[in-house]
Formats: sequence, structure tokens, C-alpha cells
Amino acid sequence: HDSNFGILTIAHEKATGIINPSLQNVTFTAIATYPIYLGGTSYFTYLPGNQIVGNSGEAAAAPPFSAEEAAAEELVAAGFDLPGNQMALDSIQPGAESLAASAAPQAFLAAAPNFSPAIGLAGAWNNSGELVQIDGVPYVIVGGFPMTVTIGGSNYTPANNVTIGAVNAANTTVSVPAKTIFKFTTNLMMIAKGKLNLLSTDTQPIIFTSFKDDSAAGDTNRDGTATRPAKSDWGEVQLASSNDFGNAVVRYATKGLHIYFEGAVNLNNFSTVNHSTFMENATGISLTTVDNGDISALITDSTFSSNTVHIQGNASNTGKTGHLCVEAHHNDLFGTKASQNGIVNNNLNGFSPALVDCAAPAFDATSNYWGHASGPYHPTLNSAGLGSTVSDRVAFDPWLGSAVFPPATYSINGRITRDSAIGVGLPGVVVTLQGGTAGEVTAISDVNGYYSFSGLANGNYLVSPGLQGYTFVPPSLSVVLAGSDALGSNFIGIISPGDVAFSVNSVTAFRPFSTTRKTYCAFTVSLNKALATGKSASVEFTTLAGTAQPGVDFVARSGKLNFLAGQSLTQLVNV
Repeated sequence: HDSNFGILTIAHEKATGIINPSLQNVTFTAIATYPIYLGGTSYFTYLPGNQIVGNSGEAAAAPPFSAEEAAAEELVAAGFDLPGNQMALDSIQPGAESLAASAAPQAFLAAAPNFSPAIGLAGAWNNSGELVQIDGVPYVIVGGFPMTVTIGGSNYTPANNVTIGAVNAANTTVSVPAKTIFKFTTNLMMIAKGKLNLLSTDTQPIIFTSFKDDSAAGDTNRDGTATRPAKSDWGEVQLASSNDFGNAVVRYATKGLHIYFEGAVNLNNFSTVNHSTFMENATGISLTTVDNGDISALITDSTFSSNTVHIQGNASNTGKTGHLCVEAHHNDLFGTKASQNGIVNNNLNGFSPALVDCAAPAFDATSNYWGHASGPYHPTLNSAGLGSTVSDRVAFDPWLGSAVFPPATYSINGRITRDSAIGVGLPGVVVTLQGGTAGEVTAISDVNGYYSFSGLANGNYLVSPGLQGYTFVPPSLSVVLAGSDALGSNFIGIISPGDVAFSVNSVTAFRPFSTTRKTYCAFTVSLNKALATGKSASVEFTTLAGTAQPGVDFVARSGKLNFLAGQSLTQLVNV
């Protein structure tokens, strides 16, 4: 408790063993950054009784983690420089076969509401196992691992990127349960040289997104609404070997899903993509073979929305002959010719005679929906097309006249009340919705405090209210739309305490026996402290009837007093 980290693991990039601790009845209290940070091949077993809480069981208001802070906390593990240890580590080689890991882990780890903790990931993962999905607790790839092992005068720190199968790739499969969320910071990536086994489903996808994306597992970077996710917030998920990638959501990345290969001739990457969603990326799917090896990719039944380029084939390195053999069918490539690049193929090497079923053209994108019934726009081959654009070296005819997955829409509704859940409605609250394909949109609560967002697709959303002079409980709500409307997304508005306070003295006056006005009652309105330079404060006042009646005993009055920095802390109101 009361530290920057709870449990750290570190596995050398050449090691092929498995770190497999068991946790039971462990409480992480007031951990400033990550309660668990996994620096390499580590598959925890969570037994009952584990929890993550803030101070005294409540959420801690911790600052966001940074690589600089981690570096300042470098830990040197003693004993690794003893005689023989350096030679032993240098001699580590990939294992001949996979070691046994724990089976089907259970998520016996609970997080306090509105705390938004996370588990850090870094380094090399060189053996098989399954991560644990924990509701409300994403995995984060942020770099700056806070432990350095010193061995014979040389330091080893787990790499910022996560690499599956840095060694022992043929025997390494990292399995990921449905509903798992991964968040990344700038330029960081997950590289699969071994197998990335996604256990997701259509209704329970795995999400790869930005560290700033509060709509997925909450405000992980703990900055409220100060930052918003955007395209190119992070690097990519790179399939550097043959993999199957399905039932996933990839958003706010630079290259999204990158099918990548650097092998020589007669060595190929065979990868498939299906039932996935790519949105708000610079590139949804990128394909690159840098050497003489080939990529054979099948992309089906997926949705592309609001990427700068939906799918892009890249050129090989100079003098290299790597081919892209791509079949992309039954996908939705939403957009219009005015604003959306659909498929761009910059690989000039044509088809590969070495690959079965890879005839010209090498990039077959027939039977897709391009955002309009008229098909994709190509300046010479389909100039009448109003859908997303398509480049040369791509076959696109015939195309589909309607969407493969017509987007069903739902709504998020709620009410904002004053002071309590049964209070009167609070009008004029600006409610911000983040997530989905619409970016960021707002609504304003009506005279009875009700607000609504409609036309929303399935996905993760964050709802945040705001009104000057009020704080809200809760500050925001994470809402998951999964085939139905989200009703009852309610908030309570509470008047915020000001930076300064006003007070008014009491004045007693007796009714005069003459009809001639005798005097004024002078009320003194006071500030409790001086205003800072450049600051001001104001207060409105009005007279109300008590035993004295307006027009008979006093002249009704109302107004506004303004106080400026450097001026008197009191003002008089004469009645």
C-alpha cells in the first residue's frame, strides 16, 4: 500500500520460462500507478479475496504515470552479478518445446468503483499462457518499466513494446479472453512473432485503443476530461507471423492492425482478419512485406469507419520483391469519395507465382460495400462512384450495393437532478458523449433535467456532465451498448463551493410612527478573504418580505455587487 507500484515481474528477453505466482486475499491500497506491472512472460493465478482500492477503501486521486517518473524509481536487483550468472544468462536459448502454464485463469480480482486501475504490460513474452480478463481493469502498454536488473555491469529493462515470441516464437501463444481491453501510449505497439490467440466473440470483442480513451474501462490516465483520444495516439498491433485476428476493435492507432513480414523468399506470412472493427485510425489495416517474402491475407466481414485510410498495401524495400496477395471480401468500407480513402495499394510487385490462388490482380477487393450503392470512386474505372476511393492495382468490381452489417442504432438516456436522486431536474447541463464512431458530441439537459443521445452503434461510451458552479455524482459514467438502449444514466448536480465566501450582518429596525422616511438600514456584505491578483467575485442580492412589508415598511431592492482584487473586502447595501 501507499506506493507507486504493487507487484512487479521481470522476465529476461531470452528467457523461455513462465512466471506464475498465485494471489489470494491480497489488497492493493492507494497504489499511485499500477498495482501489478508485468515485465515479460507472467501469467498470474488469482485465487479468491483479491481487491484493488484507494485510501481507506476508496478511489485514490493519483497522478498519471509517466516514463520519467518510472525511470526515477529505478530498482537494481542485487545478486545477479555473482560469478557465473552472466555466463548463464548469455547461454539462454529458445526452448525446444513449450512449458506448461496454468489453465483457464479466473478473474478473482475486484477493483473499487470509479477508481480506474490498470495492469501494466511490457517486454518479451516467450512462452504460452492465458491472460486474465478483469472487469474495469485494462492492460496498459505505456513504457518506462520501473525496474532495471544489473548483470555484470550491464543493465536490462523490459522493452516498452510487448513482443510475443521474441525468442521461442514457434512455441509461444498468448491467449486473450473475451472483453479484454488493451490501452497504449504514443508509438507503442504489440508485436506478435508467435501467436496472438483472441478468445473474443461478436458480442464480447477485445479492444485495442488509446490510453486516453475513457470510454473503455474508465479514466485510466486519471486526468478527467482533460485529454481526448485521437488518431495516431499509439502505434499498432503487428502480426509479424501468421495469425488469425478476429472479433476485435482497433481504434485511435497509427497503423491499426499491421500485417508485417520481413522474411526471405519462400517464407510467407499467412494471416486472416474477420469480424473486426477499425475506426478512427490513421490506417485501419496496413500490409508490409519489406524483403522478398510474401504476405497472403484474407480480410472478411469487418467494418471500417472514419480511418484516414481503411486498408493500405505498402511498397517493399528498394530492390526487394515481396508480394502482397490480399483477398478482402464482404467488408463495409464506409465513407464518401470527398473524404475517405478506401483501399490504397502501393505495392508494385504484382502477384506471386509462388503462392497458390494468387493470380493477377494480387489485391482482390471485390464484393465489398464502399459506403454507397454506386461503388468506390476511381477516376477512370468508376468515375460515377460516390463511395470511398480506391487506387490502382485493386480489383473492386463487382461491389455490394448495401452494407454487410447495416448499423443498428440505440440511445443513451438519463436525467440530471439537483442535490439528490429525487431532486428537481437541473436544466442547462452540457452532457458530453465520447466513444463510438461519432467522435465527441454534446447534448443539453431540458427544463426537467432530461438528456438523450440517439443513433448510436454498439460499443463503449463515456458520458460526462458539466455546468459552471456544479459538481456531479458520479463525475462520469461508462456505458456499454450491446444490442439495447441504455436507460437511467443519471447524475446528481451539487452546487460547488466557491473560492471565496460572502457574509451579511444582521440589522434590526423598528417601524417608525411617522410616514416620513427616517433612515436606511445599512447591510454590510463581506468577503472572507482577499482576492488573488486578476480575480473577481460577484454576488446577487434581493430583499424579501418578513414582518416588514415592501411598499409599506421598506422599498424593495435587488442588485449585484462586484468585488475586485486589491479593493475593499466589504460593500454596503442601503435599504
